[in-house]
Amino acid sequence: MRLLRSPILIFLLAALLTRVPMFGNPVIYTDEEFYLLVGSRILHGAIPYVDLWDRKPVGLFLLYAAMRALGGHGLLAYQIVGTGFVVLTAELIRRISAEFSTSFGAVCAGLAYILWLNLGHAGAGQSPIFYNLPVCAAGLITLRAVLGRRSPFLGLLAAGCAVMLLMGLAMQIKYSALFEGMFFGLTFLFLAYRERGLVHALTSGTIWIAVALLPTLLAAAVYLAMGQFQAFIFANFISIFSRADTAGSVLLLRLMLILVVLLPLILCAILPLLDAKADARNAVRFVRLWLAAAILGLLIFGTYLHHYLLPVLVPAAAAAASLLGRPRFRMAAIAMLAIGFVVGESMMLVSLKHHGSAHQFDRIAQAIDPAGCLYVYSGDPAFYNATHACIATRFAFPSHLSRLEEAKALGVDPLAEVNRIMNSRPATVIVSLPYSDENEAARQIVLADTAKDYHLALRAKLGRDDVDVYRLAGQ
Repeated sequence: MRLLRSPILIFLLAALLTRVPMFGNPVIYTDEEFYLLVGSRILHGAIPYVDLWDRKPVGLFLLYAAMRALGGHGLLAYQIVGTGFVVLTAELIRRISAEFSTSFGAVCAGLAYILWLNLGHAGAGQSPIFYNLPVCAAGLITLRAVLGRRSPFLGLLAAGCAVMLLMGLAMQIKYSALFEGMFFGLTFLFLAYRERGLVHALTSGTIWIAVALLPTLLAAAVYLAMGQFQAFIFANFISIFSRADTAGSVLLLRLMLILVVLLPLILCAILPLLDAKADARNAVRFVRLWLAAAILGLLIFGTYLHHYLLPVLVPAAAAAASLLGRPRFRMAAIAMLAIGFVVGESMMLVSLKHHGSAHQFDRIAQAIDPAGCLYVYSGDPAFYNATHACIATRFAFPSHLSRLEEAKALGVDPLAEVNRIMNSRPATVIVSLPYSDENEAARQIVLADTAKDYHLALRAKLGRDDVDVYRLAGQ
């Protein structure tokens, strides 16, 4: 029982309880299926943005490549490593919360983060699972600087450099970390100004900005040396602004769903009065401002996909400790965590049923011709991973070529690219149910060519989808 008094062990048990049911499933979410695909192909010489196109930072793909290099098919590797990131992030949230809450409240904050991840569709390897850890570490260092508790080995300049480097690394996993990085940077600028005046603050700020940009500048320099700088710039910084706008009604619905998930934590974060003790009061103010910065980042990015709430969970859970740790709120805190667990696990089970099982996936994968190229027009990028088949296009994330919102954001004409792919006669073509905003012309090109030159090798269920596997006639 003494072991159960260890917060990090409690977090490990909670993370395993909520995440193990996902282990080994290759079709959890298409995003991480694609990240694993790119990471795997990097190990065989593929270059992100050149051989496989996406707009995520290259650091995310390098992280997946490192996890893929651990062995096996990469599935368990990234899922287990992701669980480790979750546990460490929860521990850092506990340490942040301990600056202004009780031990019980701080542990509850760490548990809330773990339990709310399933509410944000993050039971395995969505990118915030990985970048929340450096962001949380940066937040802890910044908070201790605000409270005047810097390490004797770190002056303000060095502490700021450490924070900005962490945020720079986080931005190379996803650029949305920018807004929290700006908040931490402004906090350090204020501290530098208060400590040594305007000139010192401006000088330090210039250094901190340079450190924050260093990982991205290094990535850009590598692409410049390879002669692929234009591909890097377009994918990372230009293409996102060429996507078609999502309908306002869709955005509003997405935002409402995000609010429903975050509201319990946000209410716990903002309702309690500030503590009478100066340090606790300053700590709560800092974490609440951090929460505001994270929410601002969520709102500015605008598409409001459900997993975009995940970065907000770190400061929301930490700030919630101010109420979760109140003695009179203890039973309510336990009840809230229990409800979060039940709802999160229910959502995970629904998601597993929705996306399909490993058994269903394996049956479909066996129908794919491993000797030729594969084209997944609509469906799961995991089929590329399962078969190691050559990929018929550098636009391997299926929705890039088939959704209307991406039509002007790829740097190529998607219909011309679909025509080129089908004219190259890939050995296998996979077609699933249409997307809600699908480019119907692209689907008609694929269906016309499969009707003429292919035979239906298999039609099978994968979760709620009907998946058609077409093989080239005569194969």
